[in-house]
Amino acid sequence: QGPGAEAQAEEGKEGLAAPLVGAADPAIGDGGWPHPDTWPISFDDAGVLMHQVFRGRCAISGLRLQDPSRPHFCLCPLDETAPLTLTNVLFATVDAAEAHRRAGIANMAPAVRAHIAAEFAGALCGRVPSRYERARLASA
Repeated sequence: QGPGAEAQAEEGKEGLAAPLVGAADPAIGDGGWPHPDTWPISFDDAGVLMHQVFRGRCAISGLRLQDPSRPHFCLCPLDETAPLTLTNVLFATVDAAEAHRRAGIANMAPAVRAHIAAEFAGALCGRVPSRYERARLASA
């Protein structure tokens, strides 16, 4: 780690998660979902979702990030009527996210919902909220 590593790490906590696909992609910024640049989720949160919670797989279809078909991935709300929090955001392929947006959480298969809940519980069990998360929750 270089001399600027701490400043970069602190700067990352202040930033919001950038979209993981291009802004022109239909899965983000339209259809009633706020653009990911406005989500109250840090870059660290996005990394936790991608790597610790969903382990590089689409939360809905299970398709791997490294799949030979090279699917595009994005972050999308699990339940668009609930506040955007770490446990209300999915890491999914653009196609799966768009299908989820059209169908809504009420039409998600119970087995998929149970799997997503288990992934969150397993990955975040005992996780201490960051200073950023505590401040955001206190101001809500």
